[in-house]
Amino acid sequence: MYLPYPVIEQLSDQQVKTWNQHFAGDGHERPRSVEEGTWRRTQEPANAEQSGWREDGAGRRRVVHYRYDYGLDYTFPVPRLVLSELYLYVSFTAPAEEISAYGKHLQGWLAEGRWKEKANGWHRSDLVVTLTEHDVHPQDERADRETPAGSAPWTSCSPRRATAARPGPCGTSRGTSSPAGCASRTSAETPRTPKTCPA
Repeated sequence: MYLPYPVIEQLSDQQVKTWNQHFAGDGHERPRSVEEGTWRRTQEPANAEQSGWREDGAGRRRVVHYRYDYGLDYTFPVPRLVLSELYLYVSFTAPAEEISAYGKHLQGWLAEGRWKEKANGWHRSDLVVTLTEHDVHPQDERADRETPAGSAPWTSCSPRRATAARPGPCGTSRGTSSPAGCASRTSAETPRTPKTCPA
């Protein structure tokens, strides 16, 4: 997969006008050309009930942070709507044996999808996925939060370009320096491979 990735191949004049009026620029309450969100399931009291997890001492946690940037592309005579940037960060903590098993499955899925393993991650086209298993997650260290005995944190980090230095999770920068938990690597991931990150 290569970015920019086309969403609508040919836009009409009216569609371009609508985009420019309602989505482009910074004259809105927020950047409307960006879709961004965070999904959390933890055993913290704030959302333990929503998570569906009971107290078992495992400190289970799943966090997903994503960001999609859209824009108009004028490479061809007729403008098109494209996904211009893609960012995905997944972090979860579970019993160590589950993390180990999932890591093996994940590498198998990437290989089946024709991703190539290299020194700095799994590559396909101009995309890279980095996987990091931790003894103690950097965000837990920062928050002075204990990792339960027998548990292991794991992250998949996938900002797209090493030149894109925009804010990432927890105020870190994306691209030139990676979010905590990404082992100082930058990476990207195609949205067509949901198996690469747990939900």
